[in-house]
Amino acid sequence: MAVGEAENPRKTIPTAIRKVFYRILFSFVFTVSSLALPSTINAVLLTVILSSANSNVCTGSRTSIG
Repeated sequence: MAVGEAENPRKTIPTAIRKVFYRILFSFVFTVSSLALPSTINAVLLTVILSSANSNVCTGSRTSIG
């Protein structure tokens, strides 16, 4: 039905198919990335906390030794 109504079907139909494919692919990738986002944020926060603790241990030991 859409092919009959298109002005240049040989050009517009493949373009429309590609656009639909990319939109579906984007929605799936966005859904998966949004599900994985909390784990990524937790990993970053854990790294920041461990780095801060390491810095505090080094600073505290250097301060106490003199």
